[in-house]
Amino acid sequence: MNKFILSATMCIAPLSSAAQDQSGAPVASAPAQQITRAGDRASSTAPAEYFTGKASVAPLFAANVDIKASGAYVTFEPGARSAWHTHPAGQRLVVVSGVGLTQEWGKPVQEIRPGDVVWCPPGVKHWHGAPPTTAMAHLAVTGAVDGKSVEWLEKVTDDQYSSHAAGSDAGPQAMTDAQPASETLSAKQQAIPLIAAFAATSDMPGLNATLNQGLDAGLTISEAKEILVHLYAYTGFPRSLNALGELMKVVEERRTRGIEDAPGREPSRPAPTGDALLVAGTANQTRIAGAPVKGPLFDFAPVINQYLQSHLFGDIFERDNLDWQSRELATVGALAAMPGVEPQLRSHMAASTRVGLTTSQLRQLTRVLAERGEADAARRAREALDSHPAEAPGQGRSSRRNAEATPSERSGPRNPDEAPKAAPLMVEDQGSFAVGGGVVRNPGAYKPLKPSPEGQTLHGDHARVFYQVPVNPRELPLVMWHGFGQFSRTWESTPDGREGYQNIFLRRRFPVYLVDQPRRGGAGRGTVGATINATPDDQRWFDTFRLGTWPELFPGVQFSKSPEALEQFFRQAVPDTGPFDAKVATDAVSALFDKIGPGVLVTHSHSGGLGWRAAMGNPRVRAVVSYEPGSGFVFPEGETPPPMPSATGPLEAVDVPLPEFMALTRIPIVIYYGDNIPAEPTEKPGQDNWRVRLAMAKLWAEAVNRKGGDATVVHLPEVGIRGNTHFPFSDLNNVEVADLMSGFLAEKGLDGDSSVATKPDSRPTVRETPGSP
Repeated sequence: MNKFILSATMCIAPLSSAAQDQSGAPVASAPAQQITRAGDRASSTAPAEYFTGKASVAPLFAANVDIKASGAYVTFEPGARSAWHTHPAGQRLVVVSGVGLTQEWGKPVQEIRPGDVVWCPPGVKHWHGAPPTTAMAHLAVTGAVDGKSVEWLEKVTDDQYSSHAAGSDAGPQAMTDAQPASETLSAKQQAIPLIAAFAATSDMPGLNATLNQGLDAGLTISEAKEILVHLYAYTGFPRSLNALGELMKVVEERRTRGIEDAPGREPSRPAPTGDALLVAGTANQTRIAGAPVKGPLFDFAPVINQYLQSHLFGDIFERDNLDWQSRELATVGALAAMPGVEPQLRSHMAASTRVGLTTSQLRQLTRVLAERGEADAARRAREALDSHPAEAPGQGRSSRRNAEATPSERSGPRNPDEAPKAAPLMVEDQGSFAVGGGVVRNPGAYKPLKPSPEGQTLHGDHARVFYQVPVNPRELPLVMWHGFGQFSRTWESTPDGREGYQNIFLRRRFPVYLVDQPRRGGAGRGTVGATINATPDDQRWFDTFRLGTWPELFPGVQFSKSPEALEQFFRQAVPDTGPFDAKVATDAVSALFDKIGPGVLVTHSHSGGLGWRAAMGNPRVRAVVSYEPGSGFVFPEGETPPPMPSATGPLEAVDVPLPEFMALTRIPIVIYYGDNIPAEPTEKPGQDNWRVRLAMAKLWAEAVNRKGGDATVVHLPEVGIRGNTHFPFSDLNNVEVADLMSGFLAEKGLDGDSSVATKPDSRPTVRETPGSP
């Protein structure tokens, strides 16, 4: 085997036979130009013997008697690199796309970029390849001595590679798409999909307004032009040209008003040409699509993919005066505005997450479209995003294959009015059990033939738990604990029939445990009797849970207007079957963590305060996510704030010993509150009740953080998420709210994978209670 992977695999044959004179004697012929067409050269996978990761080689020419050097294009996927090696006659590398790494033995790694030329002298030991998250392609021209062009040595170890790759991990658009992750779009980013949508529909008044909006938000003239040039590939030349004309008019009008917009910059480098352009475009396309693009359509018309690779992903995407996130925001905005291109819109929703946009940002994009009156575009964008749920951002899920497929590999366009169907859930294990609780034992002996209370037992005060473990689960399970008057159903289907947090987070590969606390729901058997009064109170809860002020829903509230949804909401309430006992409830949930091991506690309303108690008493609670905690705010002794008066009565904090409180400073905690909570006192009890609770939560988080903790209160309207009730996790925008929680779990390192499913052990956990109830 020839050990020089870059040597050509085919010889170039002369294009004409030797010339002869009239007598038939051969005569010398003049040298003729030879052309080898791009389509005549096949690339091959670089051998694993000499490469780590995935690399491919496209030979260009072989060494011959005239030129003792061969040439090839070599493409390295992210993380791929050559082994250490030397060249007896040296080698020149010309980077054509991406960002690469190269290192000479005993010297530091060097970063190489498009247009850079690397000279490897004869006999110098070195390697070259791509950083962990970026592809790189280069032209290699390699000399040969006695037919030998390379001497392969040992492979570059992971330690050698990682020791310097970390500092060089830039993308091919280092100044563009290596932006810090955010959960919200900037004002400039919000303008881009609007500009694209109005350009795509030739709505010139709307385009004029949004161009002004974008320039006011900091778009440069160059960026605005590039957005409209970029769009021609998706909306056609006529719309792009008309939009550029409108931009020219806007810039001139602003100049006459004394506004001098920043001109911006042109691309920092020319786009590659010829074969180098195709290599660069293919690498860009693969990165954005998540895999090499192929399928029946491209088999049927391969030229269309050549145009995509060389022109769209080559000529256009190589222009670095507009970052890739902005390009995808523009593409999604334009496609959302055009009916009939839903498959491509779904594909670009997936691509947007690959260039660093978060699901929360894309969800905000749909709201931006809706707020500007583009209801149909917003709906199409929302459906496309819902068909590509984030793992969030974006999940081992059975729908990933379809979410990342190219348009040609997907099914046909979905009817725009058809609700998207959720992919099947893959569950590895599920079951239910009781945990915690006690046993009451009556004295005496039980007589089977004459039953009486004597000698009998009562098992009660336990929690009932239903759990599901998805395929390929994450390490930490989520334990979901309901609020007052509720039970585990609060986390299941929403009142209007959509998936609740149980399924949302199963799809995100978290094991999920749903709790019915003692003396509630499926855990109704208690050890203390009580009388249940059937008192009509639906309208009170309608107000208290901030759906509105009976009988009217709040304007813009995230609750369905369907009468059936309200019917289901009222019917998910359940009574306590015994007197409420905070210690009994907390002990049962703590026993659950003893049984299943470390996990994240997710609480709602009155279980918020109980959750602090459980976390203080059990170190297996690794974090707390609390939705609208309503009571039980614990403070260190001596630091308790005074009661807060409200229309429903004063809200009082609880003091605990400092050593107990300090347990809360050792775990991350986030609290979310919804909308329609007044800033000033009001006579409406359903709202004023939550005004003081939000204020107390902020004081509580400050107390935790003063002691070195990590507690955050998020008031959803302050981050652009509006209309939520007391049940944000089951509101119409519950996926958007879940994305925030996913972001918190990711930020705190709580979403790691596990090779072993989290399953409960079978040991019972009970307490003994002697005597009769």
